[in-house]
Amino acid sequence: MHGIGKDEGMLLKELYERGPRLYPGKCGIIDGVRRFTYREAGERHARLASALRELGLRRHERLGLLLKNSAELIEAHAAGARLGVAVGGVNYRLSLEGMKQTLLGLRCRVLVLDREFAERIDSIRSELP
Repeated sequence: MHGIGKDEGMLLKELYERGPRLYPGKCGIIDGVRRFTYREAGERHARLASALRELGLRRHERLGLLLKNSAELIEAHAAGARLGVAVGGVNYRLSLEGMKQTLLGLRCRVLVLDREFAERIDSIRSELP
């Protein structure tokens, strides 16, 4: 641990921006055999934030995540923080009905999901706003 979040009152957005600034060459994310430096992680979540903005996601809106524990989950949270949106998770272990109810309650404008869940979400898409 490099003490990235040790300052009191730090916003999540600042936490995700601090690692690349202070420790660009150090390992920031380990996901199985994949490793990303803080700089690489920062570039990845900046690209995702840009793509989400292009999809129309704006500050104070909601971003849904249907992702397993992975580098992509961290990046999606960081992208949401960068955009100033509320981020809500959908438990991938839920039944299809449970996912639908969670998504209805979450009312997210955009849902980021692992490819393996695409068919399940497609099957209930017409029931979602």
